[in-house]
Amino acid sequence: MQKTLKKRIKPYIENQIITNLVNNKIEKKIKLYLNSVVEITFFLKKFYPILKKSIINNKNILICGNGGSAADSNHFAAELAGKFKKKDRKLINCTSIVSNNSIITAIANDFSYDEIFSKQIKAIGKSGDICIFMSTSGKSKNILKGIEVCQKLNIMTVGFFGGLINNSTKKCDFKLNVKSKDTAIIQEVHLMVLHMICDLLENDF
Repeated sequence: MQKTLKKRIKPYIENQIITNLVNNKIEKKIKLYLNSVVEITFFLKKFYPILKKSIINNKNILICGNGGSAADSNHFAAELAGKFKKKDRKLINCTSIVSNNSIITAIANDFSYDEIFSKQIKAIGKSGDICIFMSTSGKSKNILKGIEVCQKLNIMTVGFFGGLINNSTKKCDFKLNVKSKDTAIIQEVHLMVLHMICDLLENDF
């Protein structure tokens, strides 16, 4: 009798767990999105005109991050160099410096993992370029070293961060800080904003 009852109840419990998870996650995201409207709008109004001017002048856009942010770097680069929605718009000069495994592992092995971005920026970055750094914590040493090198080379720095901004990430010329401790949600907001940038670019180019 008890076994039969458990079998009947189990699907209900599992369904309720799924329902609660979906509701909680979506409610949490909606709240964060609404709370981020002002900051995202301010960021785009300041950064986008500079990005647009750089693209017109054919400056290179360097992009980097670790883990999931590395995947977002490649994702964004693909939409700049290829397309987001429109096939007939200007192709944009960009470089994801997370995509070459040989370069990354060589630098990490011969020097330090902390220098996998800074060395590449020194090698290919030029004055007037833009470098986009993505880090949900804002504390990754390779990100911070990359920011330092950009400042020395007169490369504009743009930070997509999460949590509390520290003294190093404050130095970025433009920054978007998602006020959350949930890594997954921070990354989702970053990607949403990157897609907003793609929308703006495809409207102009």
